[in-house]
Amino acid sequence: MKKFSLIVIIFLFTALAGYLFLDTVNSFNKFSENKEVISNLELQNTQTSKDISALREKINRVDTDKTYINNMITRKFKMLKKDQFIIHE
Repeated sequence: MKKFSLIVIIFLFTALAGYLFLDTVNSFNKFSENKEVISNLELQNTQTSKDISALREKINRVDTDKTYINNMITRKFKMLKKDQFIIHE
């Protein structure tokens, strides 16, 4: 009976050790995948921050620079006064 209990205990210990080993290997694989995802998200975040900065500068320019607004309206929407005309560069 003691021999049977010892075999069962050894088997359970081996099964538990094997499970823990496989779980550790799987966790490291997932960690590598997540590292790649995080790096891609950081790149996207950097690009998005640059885009937001550019848009804020453009909005600020539209809010403060009347010449810019006038040029934008003239060129983009072809809105001219009767005595104005566009000279193409």
